[in-house]
Amino acid sequence: MKKSTFVSFSSMIQHSVQSKKEAPPPSEPEVDYETLYKDSIQENERLLAQLSEQQQHHEQEKLIWDKEREDFQRIVSICEDQLSVWKSEVREHIYSIWTSFLQQLIQDPNFHQVAVHDMISQAIMELSDKKNIHVEVSPEFLELTEKLLSGRSGWTISTKEDLQLGVRFSHEQVFWKTELDPVFQSFFELLENWVKEKE
Repeated sequence: MKKSTFVSFSSMIQHSVQSKKEAPPPSEPEVDYETLYKDSIQENERLLAQLSEQQQHHEQEKLIWDKEREDFQRIVSICEDQLSVWKSEVREHIYSIWTSFLQQLIQDPNFHQVAVHDMISQAIMELSDKKNIHVEVSPEFLELTEKLLSGRSGWTISTKEDLQLGVRFSHEQVFWKTELDPVFQSFFELLENWVKEKE
């Protein structure tokens, strides 16, 4: 006959309680503080080395940037200096050309004749309704003036040495004077001031 294996419920509970009582408490894991310390030191050194490397890289880039900026500023300075020299040379060249041109005009008797002819013609138009006009001219323009004013009653002509390549008209103590020399001198002064003008 087969033996019965029935276990009562109370026995099961009792066995479970005894098993729990007899089971040893779980042990806490061991911590290797020395290893942790060494690991933290190594990690700190690694981070410091990485930071140092990044800092060196940044400093190298800064040196490169500073050099490029200095090179650029030097190039700009050279260009500005060259531009200033070029402007000065151009101004002096233009001044030389205009000075030579004006000197040729001053020495050109044909130009003097044309200029005085224009002065007198303009005066005749503006003073056509006036009477008793006296005209003074530089001696070299006497012949031209007499030719232009021939036939005009009330207009008299005389020479005046101190007129600087010009003509002076007078009527009842009112004077109109046009001279070439002061005009030329004004041109020369304007040119000189323009050349000396600061960049």
